[in-house]
Amino acid sequence: MFGLFSMFWVSFALLVLGTTHGWFVSWAVEPEAAVTAGVWATIAGYVAFAAAANGVYVFFDAMGQATGGKAMSLGHPIQK
Repeated sequence: MFGLFSMFWVSFALLVLGTTHGWFVSWAVEPEAAVTAGVWATIAGYVAFAAAANGVYVFFDAMGQATGGKAMSLGHPIQK
């Protein structure tokens, strides 16, 4: 979880730094670069959402076990 939040702040700092120094002006001229950046940002958003969802699942599993409940299923094994 710490890594997830720290990467958010690192990317936010780079965004603010790039915006204030005019690094993204060339993207307005080159639409292909802007589209590529948007695709990568969307993929990164999906990965971050999946990591956060996994963390929430593990958290609820740990809280359930700590209060005396059964362990939540982690799915079927890949090999039998």
